[in-house]
Amino acid sequence: MRLPLRRLAGPVAALATLSVLAFAPHSAAAAAAFVPFRVHGQPVHAITLTEERQFAALSVPDLARIKDDGFNTVTIYVYRYVASATANQQKTGALTEPDAVLGQVIDRAHSTGLAVQLIPTIWVGLGVGPFYWRGAIHPTDRSAFFDSYRAMTNHYADLATQHHVEIFGIGSEMMSLENEVSQWQHTISDAKQHFKGPITYFAIYATVDRIKWWKYVDLPGVSPYMSLSSQASPGYDEIVNNWKTTQLPYLRRIAAYVGRPLQIAEIGYGSGPGAATHPDQVPSGTPDETLQVNLYRAMLDVVLPDPSFDGISFWRWSAYQSGPGDTGFSPKGKAAECVIAQHWAAPGSTSLAQCSAFGRVSL
Repeated sequence: MRLPLRRLAGPVAALATLSVLAFAPHSAAAAAAFVPFRVHGQPVHAITLTEERQFAALSVPDLARIKDDGFNTVTIYVYRYVASATANQQKTGALTEPDAVLGQVIDRAHSTGLAVQLIPTIWVGLGVGPFYWRGAIHPTDRSAFFDSYRAMTNHYADLATQHHVEIFGIGSEMMSLENEVSQWQHTISDAKQHFKGPITYFAIYATVDRIKWWKYVDLPGVSPYMSLSSQASPGYDEIVNNWKTTQLPYLRRIAAYVGRPLQIAEIGYGSGPGAATHPDQVPSGTPDETLQVNLYRAMLDVVLPDPSFDGISFWRWSAYQSGPGDTGFSPKGKAAECVIAQHWAAPGSTSLAQCSAFGRVSL
């Protein structure tokens, strides 16, 4: 589930702000130290297995299919909870996937030939509303909050090490707390004592250029849920034109600020009217596979190949929403799955064969 607040401001306002900034790399040392992460020689081609109502374990039966589609990595968010927007402690909850189960999923992904990106993620508990974005939390004691937060990230960094996870995330989209430079430096330093692989963090596109601690992050990322049209169902050419003329120039500028290519660490599109206007929301109304296809194709054709980016993780694979009858984000069983396979799948894959014959991969 996406939240409109995450977009913060329209692209025009964002570009106006950026025009007064100097876009030298935030850290020349960081730019020099960047080492692209590769899975069997390829950039990260990932899809997320989890959301707040879905454990990663539910998608284990689909891991071979995901690999056959051409993905080389799966992203797993593990959710921990704060009781309210002002709480200072995080803890497990009913929807926190147990460590033992997480370990089994990671091992199964590896045995299937998929790399794993593990990202512990804060979720706000009941009492604040049906959904309250982690980027707007405001703990009353930030030092206490970060002490609790580091206990979480260190715990999962240990689990990542035990199960040979390839990439570990110390969080994402924590907008309201991203100005705490020393706390994030401390968090990353601690995580690196527990996990020796690359560390990632991703921000919403409107705050990337405000973060002062990117030089400590091995794989910086962005979630570009950017409005691409005011039309309910724009065509491919309109979507591509918006990327080229408005959104890509902005994203190139923030990548220049960071001084390294950005992982497109979370992006997804529903299959219904309005998905291009409000990509961070599940569309309502009549399902529109063509729009989802156009959005995925534009991302894969135009955005991902840009040198400002390195790797991508799509939101998301669903164990229970699939096929042309739903408007959700998951490409499973939809024409969008074939767009992915056509870009990434190995010659002779089952996915490509089914896409060629039927226009979709069978459920």
